[in-house]
Amino acid sequence: MDLLFYPRLNDATNTAGRCSLYCKITVNKLSCVPFSTDIRIYAKNWQPKKKTTNDEFSDTVRQEINRLENILRRIKIDLEERHEPITAEIIKYNYLKLKKDQRQTKPSITSNSTTLESLYSAFTEKKMKEGAKKSTKRHDYYLAKSFLDFATKKGFKDIKPSNVTLELVEQFCDNFNNSKNYLRQSVKLLIRVLDIAVKKKIIMHNPAKEVELPKGGSTKKNNEIGLEPEELEILKNAKTYTEREEKAIDIFLFMCGTSLDFCDYNILTENDIVTIGTTKIVRAERQKTDRYDTERICQHNAIIKEVALEVLGKYGSIENLPRFKYSHDLDAILREIAERNGIEKNSNHQTSKKNICKLIN
Repeated sequence: MDLLFYPRLNDATNTAGRCSLYCKITVNKLSCVPFSTDIRIYAKNWQPKKKTTNDEFSDTVRQEINRLENILRRIKIDLEERHEPITAEIIKYNYLKLKKDQRQTKPSITSNSTTLESLYSAFTEKKMKEGAKKSTKRHDYYLAKSFLDFATKKGFKDIKPSNVTLELVEQFCDNFNNSKNYLRQSVKLLIRVLDIAVKKKIIMHNPAKEVELPKGGSTKKNNEIGLEPEELEILKNAKTYTEREEKAIDIFLFMCGTSLDFCDYNILTENDIVTIGTTKIVRAERQKTDRYDTERICQHNAIIKEVALEVLGKYGSIENLPRFKYSHDLDAILREIAERNGIEKNSNHQTSKKNICKLIN
């Protein structure tokens, strides 16, 4: 029995392409149809169907070839012992059958070695290969981090898919501090990742599918006009335990006194403040992409109220005002402070601009 290993004709003409090594079995001058060995090599200026030598392979590839040769010769010996006909096609058939049986019996991933974090990464990498944007990878990272951080607080250092129960997911939903839409996205990503674990037979069913997700859109609580002046005063004088809490309150009060949106606040500069007599006015422009008109400009003109002037005086200038990169981080801190001080209404970046009507002098 002779064995010939070579790269495919198309791959062999590549300058440095990675391809599979093919094998052709010859018995009594009769050869079988070549088949892929699943051994990956770099084909560089190789001639197709040229008999290779040990020097043309790396040590790792050579070891894989030796292992394959031993398997094929073992199959030939077994056929001889059973007094069955020996041809190249029969040897090839027995090898492919053996390979298929090994794939079915050998689990590719075990529940003991697979973590939920690795499944998250595999799911994201697959999306990137399919053409997803880099921003999608970053967004999925923070969605996954929300659940993984919660699981860590519950005592799971490297949480496995089998540790995810319906009770754990429900606790995650009840203790989630960000928006409902963000919660929906985080749980939906968890469902997709656990579906992969079900397909790989790591777990039997997906418990996250049984969770009743909150409906998207604003709730009645979010539609309230805003905080009363007394509640704003409570929030203004609230005791803070960290520097980030103090900054979050200052940002919220400044947005209340200017009716600015979170994204407009983050790009605010000294040039956006106009002084007319003793009155300061904030003028902000934001170019928005419209379906029919990409040149539409969103203009904002509002008199800066006393509560915002106090914050501005505290930091000295617009450039020195504190900034948060993500609005949900700001909302989570504000919600915690509001609950601590008995404020039931929503205190977030969406309701802050509704408070200006309560601050009319």
